[in-house]
Amino acid sequence: MTRSLLRTRQHKHIVLIAVSCLISTYVLPSGADAAAHLFRRAMGKLPSQDGTTTSEVQVAPPPQTNDVTTQTGSQPPVKDADGSITTVTTVSAAAQGGSHKKHHHSHAEAVSEQQDLTGDNPSPKMKTYSNDGSAEALAAANVPKAPSALIPKPEPGDLQPAEKAADIKSKLDTTELPPEKASVVEKHSKLGDDFFGNRDYTNALIEYETVLKSDPDNFKAHFMLAKVLIGMSDYEEALKEYDKAEALRPTSGDVHFMKAEALRMMGNYNDARDEYDQSIKLDPDNALGHAYLGDCERVQGQFRSAASECRKAIRLDEHLVIPHVVLAQTYFADHEIEQALEEFATAISIAPKDAIVRARYGLALGKVGKWDESVKQFQESVSLDENYSEGHEGLGWALANTNKLPEALHEAKLAVQLAPNDPDTHSNLAWILDKKGDFHSAVTEYRLALKISPKNIKLRRALGLALRDDGDRNGAIAELLTAVKMAPKDKETKLALQSIMQKRPN
Repeated sequence: MTRSLLRTRQHKHIVLIAVSCLISTYVLPSGADAAAHLFRRAMGKLPSQDGTTTSEVQVAPPPQTNDVTTQTGSQPPVKDADGSITTVTTVSAAAQGGSHKKHHHSHAEAVSEQQDLTGDNPSPKMKTYSNDGSAEALAAANVPKAPSALIPKPEPGDLQPAEKAADIKSKLDTTELPPEKASVVEKHSKLGDDFFGNRDYTNALIEYETVLKSDPDNFKAHFMLAKVLIGMSDYEEALKEYDKAEALRPTSGDVHFMKAEALRMMGNYNDARDEYDQSIKLDPDNALGHAYLGDCERVQGQFRSAASECRKAIRLDEHLVIPHVVLAQTYFADHEIEQALEEFATAISIAPKDAIVRARYGLALGKVGKWDESVKQFQESVSLDENYSEGHEGLGWALANTNKLPEALHEAKLAVQLAPNDPDTHSNLAWILDKKGDFHSAVTEYRLALKISPKNIKLRRALGLALRDDGDRNGAIAELLTAVKMAPKDKETKLALQSIMQKRPN
């Protein structure tokens, strides 16, 4: 993981940008302006402090099977593998006393497990919720998921509960180095901190690696380098650096907390729970640790213990908004709708200017069919942060469910502009295009989403059904056959394939 790793990552982002420019030009400014816009986002986007990196989507932040599905309205596709409401962004830093921007949150961007919102409107092809399981019902009721949900991910630049960033910065571990090397370490460490503070992860990575060349056992450099990698959504490499930091300081609560965050972003909830437990043992008053431990348990269906951890977090810090959001999602997953809405209301009262909390609340309201209220919350979210892509994505979803398709299309396109490398924005746009009857454009957007997240079975199934709607029967069968090979136990894909193959071509 040196500069070659960085160049590889940049190349990957540039490829995605090129694809976006070629395929989705109608969504963005035309010509050189569009290319320049996307290029700047690819090179500079690497997770923002509130924005969810929308993590590297591999089917996305991992599946959650617990969230409530109510037959109220159709929802756009998301990126998890099994279709549960997910939490994909975080509570803005503003709520926690930091700056807010988008999905990455201060402290930790709350979980990303997409939450499945079902509906009774026939719409694009994500998860089907037909009760009888028949091919006919499936073909008639393909209901996609709701916009990516919002809950905190680790924000690389935020202070952590155990060892504050300021403490870590002071521990340069240069005392045993020769004066010349110590001077080099201090210089490049400070440069790395400055670049990191400005979210210039490219140069921050180079500076911390320079420190490690002079001082391979520098705890702070390993810790901060891992944070940079989290900022780049490279969680596996980040874990390697945290392992090195842990070897140097096994009793650092910060290291265990941030390891847990990286594991959670990768969907490894069992190991994440172990790391949160260790972090809490080292720092029992770590409210965020309890909240995120509860979130892991929520995802795994352990609602009682999840709620217990959230309440512990609230007792430790009643002004912290994240445990209220996690607790609200836990209630939703456990079908306690009124309690969930009450917790969201509490979260709003704690952080009324937090765009992400507003968007989560809007998602919950839409999930229970309160579309007008849902629209209002999403509108408030984007007014608080006009660059919050998931707010625009959610607003498009809510507007589409109130049959305001032109306005919904505008919001969905804006979300793609803001987050061109997020498969959720493309799949949400595809769903609205499909709902509008523009099947050909919907196919284009689903294909682009799949280029970003090729292992996402829901997206591939959605593409297959969009191809069917566009009159490409053979293409639809090919995509659904691929999906069946990738997930042989997925009944919905098999039923979709069966319904198309049984229908004779015209």
